[in-house]
Amino acid sequence: MAALNIKGLLQRHDSLKRLRQPWYPLYQAISQFVLLRKQYFTSEQTDGPFLLNNVYDSTALHAVHMFACSILGQIWPSPFESFEFVPQIAADEAAYSDAFEMMTTVNEVMPINLSLPEAGVMMGMLEAIMDLAAYGTAATLTIQTNDIRCPIKFKAMDAKTLGFSENEEGNVDSVYIEKKFTIAKLVQRYGYQAVSERSRKLYDTAKLEDEVKVLHVIEPRRERNPLLLGTLDMPYASLHIEMDQQHLLQESGFNEMPVNVVRFWRNVGELPGRSPAMDALPDIRALNKLVEMFEKMGEMALDPPKMISTEDVLGAGKIPWYPGVNIPVHRTNRTNGDIAPITPIHVVQNPGWAIQRITDLRDNIMTYFMHDKLSDLNNRSRQTLGEAHIRNEMRMFMTGPILSRILVEMVSPFLDRAFNILLEAGNFGVIRNSKQDFLYQANGIQPKYISEDFIRYRGGGLKGYRINFISPAARLMKLEESQGVEAFTDYAIKVSGLDPSAVQSTINFEEALRAKQRLSGASQKIVYSPAETERRKQAQAAQAAEMQDMQSAVAGGAAFKDVAKGVKDIGGAAAS
Repeated sequence: MAALNIKGLLQRHDSLKRLRQPWYPLYQAISQFVLLRKQYFTSEQTDGPFLLNNVYDSTALHAVHMFACSILGQIWPSPFESFEFVPQIAADEAAYSDAFEMMTTVNEVMPINLSLPEAGVMMGMLEAIMDLAAYGTAATLTIQTNDIRCPIKFKAMDAKTLGFSENEEGNVDSVYIEKKFTIAKLVQRYGYQAVSERSRKLYDTAKLEDEVKVLHVIEPRRERNPLLLGTLDMPYASLHIEMDQQHLLQESGFNEMPVNVVRFWRNVGELPGRSPAMDALPDIRALNKLVEMFEKMGEMALDPPKMISTEDVLGAGKIPWYPGVNIPVHRTNRTNGDIAPITPIHVVQNPGWAIQRITDLRDNIMTYFMHDKLSDLNNRSRQTLGEAHIRNEMRMFMTGPILSRILVEMVSPFLDRAFNILLEAGNFGVIRNSKQDFLYQANGIQPKYISEDFIRYRGGGLKGYRINFISPAARLMKLEESQGVEAFTDYAIKVSGLDPSAVQSTINFEEALRAKQRLSGASQKIVYSPAETERRKQAQAAQAAEMQDMQSAVAGGAAFKDVAKGVKDIGGAAAS
């Protein structure tokens, strides 16, 4: 790549940094009062204790943690209970596809790989959702490793070093990530020959702890040959640049964007997102100040200020003040001798108003983070089934948009990339009659095969699958539709006694069962595939026809026996 192009990328990175600068004071305030461990958000991270001198209340931090844990528990209780892959089948051939068997393999392999502790999926999602609730913007990175024991790694990214831009459709398609490497780590990561001449000199002179800034750019590749399979012709370019030297360290590519950027809320025309913490920040600051005043008032009540007479000589001019101390007093000719030389000054004795205000502010902050909707576990009052449904519907109206956004913008792209990584690695099977197929069979291994329908759909530019979310959040969002299907089928069964033929010819009960399974979040393992259902129907029809033939044969034999008996009786009568 020409130096001019590298210079242009660095200039774009600087412009994206300038766009973020007006947000830094807001981010810093949130870091100070909400996510305390990120108090150095707008400066370089330094070792040592956090700056907690001005923070007196942790309600907001608790609210963010509760929000993130509740959201994660609803969208991703575990990989085995969060999603299922189903075939992407056209309507006119819904009963005939070999992709169901392949998706069974996918649903066995994917959760196992994503549940590995080394993959870091749960912790990465939790960290990203916390950033989303606090700063309004979160980013995750899905990495393809070379380790067959853990082929996928997932992690949250630091928002302060992340610059991004959108395409005309509003989707993030370019990401600029600034990192720091020591010379030792830089050479270890990219190789001695790949680094700049200056970095090689520093390495040769053993200045291994000197730091170098590296910019990682991921953006759509402007020029490529889609017919070639190399990394330099993939849809997304990946460029690693040594910033000070404007030196290209590494160039590769991705088939899909490995970084997913999620915004909680967005104003029109803004790139960064907005968060519940931003809305709650006035209450958070007011609570922090009020708690600070309350703590100081408590200190004054326990150790009140004292009025000391200047006409008495107390302890040689210095008052010792601790339990059990004796304070010598030498009284002079004071004009008002009835006043004690040391007199406490009374402070406010009834802080009830402050306690009530603190309680109200804490409740408000928890409400900003939808604590009452995400953690509604109140079982103290008995409720009918209808009341429980109404409560769940209200929860869905409040939390549904947020849950849907996280599923669509974070979880779904992550699963797409994880699917492609495992597919490329051969975890879902091989193509029939391919080199890998013959290699497996030559070693006495019968491989699983990738669906021909799946290959055909992929060739047509489609995914070849659909993701069916089965998490509690997905069931909550599908609750109303699921109840509608159930109510309609119940009504159909109720009126079937009036006109059974009309009901049977109008309603596709098989599709109603599949819809109920899909909307309720039940596993697709409990229902047969359309192809297997058709095969079973044909087998049952054949068995019924065979039984009818046997019954007809039996009936025919009995009739023949009766005819023969009648002929015999007639012959006997004629002989007599």
